[in-house]
Amino acid sequence: MGMTFSKLAAALVLSFGLAAPAARDAAACGGGSPEHVTARTAYSPEAARAAIEELGTYGPHAYKFPAVDDLRAWGADAVPDLLEALTQSRADRQQQSIISLLASAKVKGTGAKLIAMAEAHPYANINTNLYIAAADIDGADVFPALVEAYKKDKSKAGHATYGLVRLREQTLAWIAKELPKEKYPSGLTSLVAKVAVPADKDNVSALVGMTRDQKAKQHLAGLAIDLGVTSQEMFDVLLAGLRSKNAEVRTDAVWTVRAENIPTAYVETFRSLLEAELGRPNASVDHLSRELIVLGSTDRRVIDNLFGRLGSDVLSERMGSVLAIASYARMLDVTTATDLQNQVNDQLSRDQDDRFRKKLEKARDALAKRLEK
Repeated sequence: MGMTFSKLAAALVLSFGLAAPAARDAAACGGGSPEHVTARTAYSPEAARAAIEELGTYGPHAYKFPAVDDLRAWGADAVPDLLEALTQSRADRQQQSIISLLASAKVKGTGAKLIAMAEAHPYANINTNLYIAAADIDGADVFPALVEAYKKDKSKAGHATYGLVRLREQTLAWIAKELPKEKYPSGLTSLVAKVAVPADKDNVSALVGMTRDQKAKQHLAGLAIDLGVTSQEMFDVLLAGLRSKNAEVRTDAVWTVRAENIPTAYVETFRSLLEAELGRPNASVDHLSRELIVLGSTDRRVIDNLFGRLGSDVLSERMGSVLAIASYARMLDVTTATDLQNQVNDQLSRDQDDRFRKKLEKARDALAKRLEK
């Protein structure tokens, strides 16, 4: 079954590896460095202010414009001027260009100033890029400030999250320390989902054992499975959620299960529990049907919900059914596939809408391929 929760937890903080940051748009805070550039003139505060003023006439991707070349070539010398201009500018394009230039200059100590600006800035696209730039410039040095900014946002979906994502190693280690203290750790589990990569799969599964909250457990277990964990403990967590007497926990588990990740040994159990959910009040019938068809369900409620509007007078309803047939044909049992094939052929003989007929033909071909097996 692999490592136990306790062994994984003990190794968690020590075992994180820092992934290379994903490539980012240059406007989203300095991803990548352009070729060497030469300034038109030597640095001076006056020349820097003039170049910054020019930025307002450029777009955020303007690496080839003279003012951008000047400011990049001046590097650290221009950083104080860029910071001052950033506090005064009200033009979105100009602010984005300034943030990008600050990120590329990478002058240590700039990050804390950018975080302070981000906390006061009213616009999401700007303060998000400020947090990202701060993390890229000063790394672990600004991690405590990013955590404090994150904590200030009660929704835990704030823009400081994007800075924390850039510091994956520190963020996951911090979550491992904080998770046992949180009674309702939904914010932390959401942050794990944003930060973790496949290399973290065992560490994410270790987090499951660090919380008592069942919803948090199943979110983390589902994420660990998505990242490649196949241990029985993770699937048992999801099954516990589906068996819960708490309707909210069950519903959450339903939305956490990914049918394509369920091993063959567990398919029948998951299918039975999800079919039981179909009959409950306020069930997410469409979502359940999509997951159940992947698990090989032949429940009539699933079949009717996914494919039962093929003969509807409403085009959008017919289209929904025929698209579902094309998507799921390979997963259908022979009896259902044959029945739907007859319905599709009948519809083709009657429906004259060209767009719909093309979709019908794709569904017909998908069913034929299924029945050739």
